Amino acid sequence: MIKNIYYISPRDMRKNRSDAVHIMMCCNALAMHDVNVELVTPEIRRSGYDVKFSDIFALYGLKKTFSIVELPTKINEEINSRLESMTIVFQKIIHFFKFYWSNRKKFSDNETIIYSQCYISSLPYILLKKIGFVSSKLVFTAGSIKETSFLHKYVIRNSDLIIAGLKYTVADIIKYTGVKKDKFIETPLVFLSNSMLGKEDLNKQDCRAELGFYDEKQYILYAGKTGEGMKNVEYFIQCAERLTEFVFVIVGANKTSMKHYCEIKLKKEISNLKIIPFLPLPEYSKYVKAADLLVDYYELSYYNKYYLGPGKSSSYFNSKNPVLFSDLPSLRHLFPEDIVFFVEADNPSLLAQKVESILADKEEMKLKSERAYSYAQKHSFEYTMGKVLGFCQSKLYDVS
Repeated sequence: MIKNIYYISPRDMRKNRSDAVHIMMCCNALAMHDVNVELVTPEIRRSGYDVKFSDIFALYGLKKTFSIVELPTKINEEINSRLESMTIVFQKIIHFFKFYWSNRKKFSDNETIIYSQCYISSLPYILLKKIGFVSSKLVFTAGSIKETSFLHKYVIRNSDLIIAGLKYTVADIIKYTGVKKDKFIETPLVFLSNSMLGKEDLNKQDCRAELGFYDEKQYILYAGKTGEGMKNVEYFIQCAERLTEFVFVIVGANKTSMKHYCEIKLKKEISNLKIIPFLPLPEYSKYVKAADLLVDYYELSYYNKYYLGPGKSSSYFNSKNPVLFSDLPSLRHLFPEDIVFFVEADNPSLLAQKVESILADKEEMKLKSERAYSYAQKHSFEYTMGKVLGFCQSKLYDVS
């Protein structure tokens, strides 16, 4: 019987990016199933962005249903050299080794599992387990795998269970590592869960008024990672150039990318483009709610085609607004066509045409929005993590 879960995160929780939101909500949901959950994260240094450790739960609008341990790795968020990348690896290995070693008695408990999403941070645990200092089961969540990575293969082969959300991920892992399929748990669409579960629904008109959105205008929004040179952001801006009758909004720019994209906006005289900085979750949610159409136009890449599981689908679907994604195998596998719109990837001209056709059909927009919202409620974090917990119980402890 699983009573204690140590959730090993590859990132800290002080910045509410979509993957951090996902991790916090997973821990919260596991705690709802009467499991003691401790989230273990590295410490990340950031310039111009400061959230106190004591404010993490408030940042996500959660009550403190589980505990968080932040290891003193002191990693810089911006990586500018290979040496800095190697420093991150070294820092994680050393500090997670210390954590596992100091808690080795707890990790010899049959009712405790290590639930990891980080290849690097799992390595010291596996080594301690091989030597015999710890024995608790290791459940690894694999969003992707690199064929040439010894680390990835080693961690996968030495995990007791592997959780994967896509059939393509499972197929590649089996091909590259030789592990058997009965070692896998395919999660039932965990990223579709309702990240705002238990919160009062936002009012669309109130959000629009607060943000200065005009009633007579239609707003197309991209919310997410906004780094320099990202193709999905560049395509979105090109779409704004083509469709001047609509307002295009980008939410999530950091200090560097804000300057970069503002310069592009000024140079090209794109008056219908708004660029908004990275926001705390409550403010981010207002923009998502206020929009008329939500977009993420993922570029064609092997990762996006076969490993992509967009964390933003949670906030997008729960906004009750229509959603437009790139037409990729991974997204087709995850999302029924009756809840989202799809358009061919890497073609800004087609993207613009699709945006126009969607906004011209209010009835279809309404139908897909309602279905997406219902789908997200059905696959809430509590429901999905309950399924995952049940799978782990049955596979690890032979519970029928």
